Amino acid sequence: TTFYYRYFENLSWCFLNEPPETRYTVCFQSPLFYNITLDERWFFTRAMGIIRSYFMVGFLIGGDINTMSIYSMSLRLLVEGQFFHPGYQMDDII
Repeated sequence: TTFYYRYFENLSWCFLNEPPETRYTVCFQSPLFYNITLDERWFFTRAMGIIRSYFMVGFLIGGDINTMSIYSMSLRLLVEGQFFHPGYQMDDII
């Protein structure tokens, strides 16, 4: 995964601007865009990459469906959630 060069700066800003009572209960998830060398791909590949990006942002993330394995949360939330259980963790299923 390639992160935007200011990803962690923006993540810190979002975390610190979250109200203190909900700061440790939020899972931060950025949208996943399929745009690496998209200008060099075939038309169909470019169209599908753009449509999938809009679908992720518009429908799945908007509906509180975690569709990707790239998300950030506090260590406190991770411990309270008893870390991860592979039987019901839905990373990279969709």
